[in-house]
Amino acid sequence: MAGIMDITIPVTREKDVKITYLITVEEKTSIQYKIDCMWLLKDLTLIDGKEAMQDCPKFDMHFEHVYSWEAFSTAAKYAFTRCIRKMSKIHYRRDMEFVNFDDDYMSDTGLFQVSEDIMLALKLCIQVLNCACLLGCL
Repeated sequence: MAGIMDITIPVTREKDVKITYLITVEEKTSIQYKIDCMWLLKDLTLIDGKEAMQDCPKFDMHFEHVYSWEAFSTAAKYAFTRCIRKMSKIHYRRDMEFVNFDDDYMSDTGLFQVSEDIMLALKLCIQVLNCACLLGCL
């Protein structure tokens, strides 16, 4: 039996948007989802990305208490935080505070209707290419 953790943001007809922490339990023939914790999006005051200029999938979510998380990857962390930002703007008409995030990866890229994750991957590839070119010149 292996446990996989997942954070979801379900939006229902209810007025409040909830952030739900699920534990996925896979057994021989079935998959079960168990709710471990649930918070209201309106109670989230700050997300701390820990490291803005390094590849770091860790972040803190500040509710009444601070909860530390580690995403699958840095790209997953940015995708999740962009989702939180978008949900907060849509449902509560507010932008919450984000600290220690690279603004280039947090900004909307809706101008060309290209997914933020694709833009993040492209930006990372360009940065790697720039580093490779600089190393090749040395």
